[in-house]
Amino acid sequence: ARRDRGAGTVRLAASTAAVNGFLARTLPAFTRAHPDILVHVSDLDTAAPAIESGIGDADLVACREPDVLPEGWRFRALADDRYAIVTSPGAPLARRRRVRLAELGGERWLLPPMDSAAHRTFDTLVERLQWQPRLVQVVTRNLSLTWAMLAADASLMLVPYSVVRQLVEARQLAELRVDEPMPFTPIGLLSRE
Repeated sequence: ARRDRGAGTVRLAASTAAVNGFLARTLPAFTRAHPDILVHVSDLDTAAPAIESGIGDADLVACREPDVLPEGWRFRALADDRYAIVTSPGAPLARRRRVRLAELGGERWLLPPMDSAAHRTFDTLVERLQWQPRLVQVVTRNLSLTWAMLAADASLMLVPYSVVRQLVEARQLAELRVDEPMPFTPIGLLSRE
């Protein structure tokens, strides 16, 4: 409808995973194809208790599928995701062709945020593989700070690949090639029904 009127605004609330997972690749082409549409992108606070608190008056929400869909909204998956273990490109483990997940337990780890699925997955790995990780005493959702911490001491972090995809592709971080697949839920768009 906005396109048919010749101009308009689309208000898009987006999580970090969605921005790095697919919006950074697709939005430039969209804006070239539709130069009359203003796309206003705002950060979605995925740490909020309910995704509804971050929606506000957004037209679209780019995120993972919430456990409970807000009333009047539907979700469409657009990009697969997985967990990755990342580190500094200069770290000795980054140069290895393949790494066994079981051997990473004694490494120095930067923890994912406490309320995240990545943190729960990390805890499961610690228990299942009987790891004794050395922990960096910083927990953050800020991607710039995460990159700086990982680069500073070659520590490791378990994180959704979509969150760090751009840093890995730019060789600012390195993904370890581990011997076990680590699937994660896809990311996509919430839209009003």
